[in-house]
Order: sequence, then C-alpha cells, then structure tokens
Amino acid sequence: MNRFSREAAFFLLLLLGAGVTAAAPVPREIRIPVRTAWAPDGLNLGQEPAAPRLALALSGGGLRGLAHIGALKSLEQAGIMPYAIAGVSFGALVAGLYCEGFTPDEIAESFRQLNLESMLEDEPERRSMILARKQELSRHLLEIRLERDFSPILPGAITPGQSLYQHLLDQTLELPDLPLQVWNELPIKYAVIATDLNSGNPIVFRSGDPAIAIRASMAVPLLLDPLALDTLQLIDGGIFTNIPVELARDIGGDVVLAVDVSAELHDIKPPYQPWLIVDQVTTILEQDNIEQSLYRADVALKPNISVETPSLEWYRAVLDSGAAEMERALPRLRELLELPALPDDSMLIRVDSITGLKPTDESLIIDSNNLVTLRAVRELIRRRFNSGAVCDVWAEFDESNGALSIKETLPKVVNEVLVQGDSSVSSLSLKKQLSALVGEPLTPKKLNERIRAAHRCLRQAGYPLARLRVKSWDEQTGALLLQLEIGLLDSVVFTGLHRLKPHSLVYETPLVIGEPVKREKIVKAVKSLYATGLFRNVISQIVPSDIEGRWRLVFHVQEQPPPIRLGLAYLSEKRTQGFVEYSFPWRPVFPTRTVLFASVGELNSDYHFSFHIDKVSRWPIIADVTVGYADRERSVYSNAHQVLVSYFDSRWGASVELGGLAHSWGLLALTMRLEEHCFKYKASVQQYHLAAVGAKVGLDTQDRYPYPKRGFRLDSAVESAGQHLASDVSFNRLWGSAESYFPLAKRYTLGLHLAGGTADRTTPRDEQFRLGGIHQFPGLHLDEKVGLIQTNGGAELRYDLLSQLLADAYWGIRVDAGGNWQDPGARLKRENLLTSFSVYFALDTILGPIHLQWGHLNPNRGIPHQNLFYIQAGNLF
Repeated sequence: MNRFSREAAFFLLLLLGAGVTAAAPVPREIRIPVRTAWAPDGLNLGQEPAAPRLALALSGGGLRGLAHIGALKSLEQAGIMPYAIAGVSFGALVAGLYCEGFTPDEIAESFRQLNLESMLEDEPERRSMILARKQELSRHLLEIRLERDFSPILPGAITPGQSLYQHLLDQTLELPDLPLQVWNELPIKYAVIATDLNSGNPIVFRSGDPAIAIRASMAVPLLLDPLALDTLQLIDGGIFTNIPVELARDIGGDVVLAVDVSAELHDIKPPYQPWLIVDQVTTILEQDNIEQSLYRADVALKPNISVETPSLEWYRAVLDSGAAEMERALPRLRELLELPALPDDSMLIRVDSITGLKPTDESLIIDSNNLVTLRAVRELIRRRFNSGAVCDVWAEFDESNGALSIKETLPKVVNEVLVQGDSSVSSLSLKKQLSALVGEPLTPKKLNERIRAAHRCLRQAGYPLARLRVKSWDEQTGALLLQLEIGLLDSVVFTGLHRLKPHSLVYETPLVIGEPVKREKIVKAVKSLYATGLFRNVISQIVPSDIEGRWRLVFHVQEQPPPIRLGLAYLSEKRTQGFVEYSFPWRPVFPTRTVLFASVGELNSDYHFSFHIDKVSRWPIIADVTVGYADRERSVYSNAHQVLVSYFDSRWGASVELGGLAHSWGLLALTMRLEEHCFKYKASVQQYHLAAVGAKVGLDTQDRYPYPKRGFRLDSAVESAGQHLASDVSFNRLWGSAESYFPLAKRYTLGLHLAGGTADRTTPRDEQFRLGGIHQFPGLHLDEKVGLIQTNGGAELRYDLLSQLLADAYWGIRVDAGGNWQDPGARLKRENLLTSFSVYFALDTILGPIHLQWGHLNPNRGIPHQNLFYIQAGNLF
C-alpha cells in the first residue's frame, strides 16, 4: 500500500471513530419542577418540589372554631404542611398561634385553660390594682361617665374586650416565631382580615403585632368594642367575609382549603337576648357570602358541630369533628397537591438495573416487566425531596443498558455553631438546642426546628423579642454563625391622650429605656394602665425603631371621662344605704386622684373629700389626705341580746397617710388623725377632741371580691393618742385581722380568718373593738359586743354551685369562736369564748351580691343562745 493509500485509510478510521462516538447514547436526565426551599433569613439550603401550594381559609364562628384545631392536627398527621393560612375572627386566632410556632395540641391546651366568663366580665385584674383602687371598685352598683356637655356616654358593646386582648397578648408573647414585621418571613405565611367600621372596607393584616390583628378580627359588634387603631375602627372580619378564600389565594395558595365553622340559623324564643339576636342577624346576612366563598374554594369542609352549652365533652367533640372532616377530605386534597403533569409523564422505560434506591423503593415504581413511567420516577424524586435529607435530587437513565441511577446532592455537615450577641443572655440554655445541629447535614427543616427550639427557651426566659438570625454559613469549614438579637427598648409612646400627660403614665409601667424588653413587663404595663380606671382600652404595639435591634412600645389608649359611681345596698341591721362618688384624675407630674364621696342611709351617713397620690415618679410612695364628716346610730346590748340604749355617734375632721407600696398588693404607711367626736344620748351630749398618730400595714392578694377563691388579706394598725398631741383623750391600741382562701378541689374553697386587738383602759367607747354581724361573727347582732381586748377566728367552707356570666351561686358553712372583754389584763380562757355556726346561700350578680345567712350562737356563761337571719343585697361600703 502506497503512502496515499495508508493516509486515506487512517483518515477513514478517524471518521468512523468520530461517527461511533457521536452516536453513543447520552444518559437521560429526569427531573421535576423545583424552587428554592424556605429557610430562615433567606439562606439557600437547597430545592423543594414546585408542587401546588396549599393555603387554608379558616372562618369565624366563636367557640365552634375549635374544630380548626382538629382539622390542623389531622392535616399535620397526614404529612401535609400548608404554605399559608388566612383567618377571620376565631379562625384568625387559631391560624396565628399555629403559624407562629404552637402545635395543635398546645393550642387545644391553651383553650382548655381559658376562663371565658372572666374574659367577658372585663374588670381590671384585681391583683394589679393598688389597695385604694381595690376598695373603690368593690362597692359601686352603677358607673356613669359624662361628656363635656354632660351627656351620658353609653358603651358601644357589652364588654370593652380588654380581657380578651390581654389573653391574646399573653399567648402571642410566648410564640416561638413571633412576627413583628412581615409575616411572609414565617415558615407558614399568615394573614388576618378585619373590617373598618367607618368605611366598611376590609383591612388585611400581613405584618405587625399579631395580638392587635387577632383582637380586631374578633371584635363582634355589640359584644366587643371596636379596636381603635390610628384612624380606623376595626370590627369582626366576618362582616366583610367570614371565609377568606380570596385572601388565602392572594397570599400564595394554589389550592385553597376552606374550613367553615360559621353558625347555623337557630330558633329564637323569648326572652330575647340581644347578643343572640345579633348572632342570628349576622348569620342571615352572611349566608350568601359564605356560599360564594365555599364555591370559590378548591376543597370545602363543614364540621358537624352540635349546638350545646360548652363543656369539656363538647370541646372534645368539636375538636374531633374538625379532624374527621379533614380525614374525609385528604384523598381529594392529595390529588390537587400532586406534581404538575409533564408531556412525557406517561412514557414507559425499561429498567434493567437501579442504583441509588433502597430495595423497598424499587417495587413502588417497577412492574413485573421491568417497565416504569417517567411519572412514577418523578414521584419517587418528590418523596426524596420531601424527606428533607437532600439539597437536590434527580434521576439519570441510560437507554443503552437500561440503567436507572438516582443522583443526589447532599447538604453540607455542620462542624460548629457559633452565637454572637447580647452577653446578658449568655447563660440561657441555647447551646443544648443548637448543639443538635453539630455533626448533622444542614437542611431547612433541621435548622428551623433548632432555631424554633432555641426561641422557645428565650420565650420561657421572658424575652419575647429575642431572635436568632443566620449571619453566615461557610460550606467549606462547616461553620454556622448565628446572631442573637435580644430586643432592646428604644422608647415608650402613648397615642389617644387628650386630658392626660404621657410622662405621668410612664410611671405606671415597669419599662426602662435601653434594657431588654421582658414579657412580664409588657403584660404588667398593660394591666397597670388599665387598672388605673382611666381607660376603656389599653392596647400595646411593638414596632421596630430607627435603630437596628431596638424596638418602640406604643400604647394605644382610649381615655374615659372621670366616673360618677352610684351604690345602693340593703343590710338587715343597717337598713338601706346609698352613695354617690366622683373620682377625678389630676396628673400634672405624677398619678393623683381627687374623690368626692357622699353616703346617706337610714342609720348612718358619710361625707368626705380625699386627695390621693398613688405614686411619686417611679418611687412607690403614696400620700392620702381625707377631710370629712360621718355619723351613725349605735346600740348597747345586754347579755340577753336586748337593746338597752341607742345613741348617736358623729365625728368630723381630717386624716393623713404617708407610706410606700409593695408592688400592687401591699402597703406600709404612717397615719395621723385630727377629729372631733360627739355622742348624743337622749338628754346628754359628750364631745372630745382626738389627735392620734400611728402606722398601718395592709396586704391584699385576693383574686376577687366578695367571694375570693384564693389569696391572702391582712389589715393591721397601731395607734397612739395623748396630751402631747393636744388630744383630750390618751390611749394606745393595737389591732389586726387576716384571712386566707384556698381552693381545696373543684368548686370547693376553704377560708380561714383570724382577728384580734388590745387597747388601754382609757380608750373611749367609740374607739374600742366591736364584735358581731353577718361577716364578722354570725349569731350576734352587728357590733353587739364591745371591749378593750378582743380575739376571734374561724373557718369557712364554700361550694360553687354554678358560674355564669350574669351570676355565680354559692352555699357555705362557717364556724366562729371569739369574744371581747373590758379588762385588758384578763387572761384568755377557752371557756369564755363564744362560738357560733352559720349557713348561707349567695348569688354574686352583676348588680352585687345577694347574701342570705342564718347564724346560731351557742349559749355560754349566762349568755343565752341566739338565732339570727341576715339579708344583704348589694355591695357593702
């Protein structure tokens, strides 16, 4: 072969080789549509299937909304995580707690512990009030407030809604993922709808403080006051739409599941209760809107909820109804959430070998002829994605040898976790939660779980604004750097003030600029401001300041004009008595009040003017000055319980107290009295001047009045009068009383009380100790026994018959032992003590208590037995 022939042959071989190489099959890549997976702070940690996104639309419906919890739990157990939730009214509450980190079980438990009656009573929490305020709010029957033109102010609803808001505040400040800016940053997006009362337009919340949004959306007309926010008057979102299907689609839902727990029409029969009529009218108006919303939803659930009085069994039944409805909807829901169809999904490929799969997975996609559709391969890829263990996954198929290979990109392993931030919380147990990441691949699911667990630790430590942010992630070294922002207070702002000055209200709060924001301080500030009685509503709002890492606390308050309080009571031994009181706040620098009080009764009267300083700057210093006149008809009894003589006792003068408060439950004060005393018998008049100084201690932690279920109360004083004070009489006396209540079991309360005192022989009769009466010693007439030394004690067992919004009913038994003597040097002997037994029935109504009591005094040493029946209607004062 010549040279030309050899070169031609070589060239031909090259061409043949090139042709063979070009014709060699390239493995086919099989993928599914993907998108960037959600991760905290926008960190890119991999992909997730671009399947349709599920959004829930949770309706309002009062306590029927408990079915939402059951539906969420069933959905979670099925392994389906919603992308977003839109809520209205009660649905907004459940959605908010779930989207921000609570589990369905935690949400259900929070509702089991909820006292619905206390949320509707809406009185300031008694423990948060100073002692003087506790006494003021325990005696009036009616409270009237007048505008500047003296026209009466009528409430816009049965309750202001403050108790509901405070409950929401407590709940949301404990949320692991408390969102105070954009709610789209949450793992599950969230939106709430309310209605503006002025314009009728819907107001959609997608950012900010969730407690405000939920409270606004739950403001049922005539039941709760509208929530005033800037120029808006926000009411129930269900007025505009009770099932927010369009909002759920707007915040990212490709598939919308609507859960309808709205009320059904029911028979309205006399007596007509206004809130039932409002509920019925609202249901009628919403019917067409609800039908349209359900039609626009892809899947609609209507849990079967019976109309019964709420009870523990009813709660469980409602939860179960929501779960059962969700179970029935799951097959249809899974169909809608499948991967989008691709043109070649139905193509069959013959697979002779598989790599990258577990043996159990092979049987899921391959038939007996070794044939499999591309759709089945893609479903397998989606399952691998959903396991959360990969960053990316795809399949390669080689047609030349029938080899199917599953390829994965695994996440990088975390070698160390570093936390930068505020050293004041370095002692918190965050390391335990974050150390679980070390040695593990970093995936969005694991990172979110650990950060949420760390946030729970921070919330339990009282830091509602503390947050861990991802500062950097080094894939090469495996170092994850987190930034801890503890949340510092930048400023405190008040909105809605007209009569009062902001600087005087700051003293009511425990907040300090520049310090970390603590949960208990926010809650206490709201309770303290509301307990002043100056506002109908107090709403706190946390907003970011201009300085990164700092926050502003804004208090939106609704001022009330000064109250005029009216009281009326009947006591069988005091007869009918009424009072009028005008309390006017005056706050130029620090909290002060002026009180005008006038009381008139058949047997006594009282007129006084008081000036109270409740706090001096941030110091818990109080000062009270009272000037007034009081008179009373008294009786002297024989040992046979007969009236020997009646006389008229009157006094006028002034008293001063100066002391300090211990939180809101204690008081220690120095006292001074300057008074003129006068006794009028049938034909004689006695008069003397009294000047006395002393000290007193008071404690009151009781949860309610007049029938506390728990708490302690103490009143004690020492006083001295003498000529060195220009007093006509000289004496020293010491007295004290204490009572404590304990819940024994469900509905049972045990009360224990003890009192006693001692005084000099020179103590005038009107300054001596008195024993007897319905609440001090049943079986004796009111103030029947008078002496210079006194002791008495006893026990009470009370049973709660029923607790309703309009009235609580109780029955109780009580035993007492005690006595008093005119000889201060006499020794206390058991045989000298009087004993009594009593039984009572009481209704604690919104108009005050109705108390019926029978008392039996046992005979002792010449004192015969006695049976007395007492009647009390209204609060005593």
